[in-house]
Amino acid sequence: MNVTVMSALLSTNTTSLSDGYTHNASQPSTIDDVVTLSSLMTSTPTSQQPQEEEELSLTERLLLLSAEERARAEDILLVIRYVIFVISLPATLVNVAVFLQPALRSATSVFVISLSLAQLVYILTNVVGRVMYAAIENPSTSKAYLIYGVYVSSYLGIVVRRANYLVMCYLSLERLYAVLRPLHIKQFLLTRFPLTVTAITYFVAAVWHVYMLAKSSIREVRSSRTGKMVYIFVYTDIYKKNPEIADGFAAAAPVLMTYIPLLVLMALNVTTVWALRRHNTNHMQSTANEDLRRQRERQMTRTILATTVIYIILSLPYAFHNIFKAVFTEFDKRQKYENMYYVSRSVAFTLTLLSCALDFFCFLLLSSNFRNTFFALFRLRRAKGGKQSMAEVSGSMVTSRSEVDTKY
Repeated sequence: MNVTVMSALLSTNTTSLSDGYTHNASQPSTIDDVVTLSSLMTSTPTSQQPQEEEELSLTERLLLLSAEERARAEDILLVIRYVIFVISLPATLVNVAVFLQPALRSATSVFVISLSLAQLVYILTNVVGRVMYAAIENPSTSKAYLIYGVYVSSYLGIVVRRANYLVMCYLSLERLYAVLRPLHIKQFLLTRFPLTVTAITYFVAAVWHVYMLAKSSIREVRSSRTGKMVYIFVYTDIYKKNPEIADGFAAAAPVLMTYIPLLVLMALNVTTVWALRRHNTNHMQSTANEDLRRQRERQMTRTILATTVIYIILSLPYAFHNIFKAVFTEFDKRQKYENMYYVSRSVAFTLTLLSCALDFFCFLLLSSNFRNTFFALFRLRRAKGGKQSMAEVSGSMVTSRSEVDTKY
């Protein structure tokens, strides 16, 4: 029985949360690889045997990996991801708890909490996928595992990650406006309706990527090689009737929700740093609480620099991976550089998870407001006899509405 499987069905746009499910190089590394396993049972594999007589080019020396090298790399990355899971889950929850306190409640905190909750979803879907993979005897033939991997984790991963880029831009824009026009910050749209703007962003991202759910369906077929029933993905009738619509949304999504927001984010944060330093210079002699203001602005500048650099650095590998895959056809699944493709994607995925764990530590190290609220919330004391109530923390930090609105 010949079975036709669209191996390109789940392309760049569906490789998000399931990247870390499988660490054995002899098995598929993601859900979209697992679901096409049955096609490999009924077809002749593409020959990838190297020609020993020909000298390898520079590209081949850089990109060719053996199955053993891929297995070792993915085993190491899997251990790293386990550590990240253990750290990022409680850190993200604490981040949300601290920013929910009155001392830090502002438009900025709404964006930060939204990002933290989205990161929590991102982490949990990966943890659930990892647990399912370990618990199911043969995940590649489990319908539940395939449905969860593609219709839940991959979809949510794409939506959350791309919407987060946009929310980060809102956060940076709101801070820039607070520095440039502190007296008018209350009238700024992002300050007045942060929750509404954020909710609309996640909703639009979810609707935009519905094509991922409508593009394919699971079909059970019998393998002509083993005689066993296996599951494959096939194009739906909806997609067959209008493939250009889904393909158009798929092509536009990374540009509009990843590449452009990353460039805008870099520009906004660099401009904010410049504005803060310019503000320091122009108001050195006219500010009443000069020392306190300078300290807060220096903290703001350090926080902006740190979070921007970390966020962008950890996000770029995924973007570069997808761009390289799009322009270099042999850098893909079941192609010449398949092993390097999986290792590269696994590295990018691990770095994306790492960004979820580092936000809390950046706030804790660089923001005295966050530290004071954190210590008061969890009844922690940095020095003997240094008791401070939450009300005292709120009173010491909330000195004016404009200062609250520019907190990070």
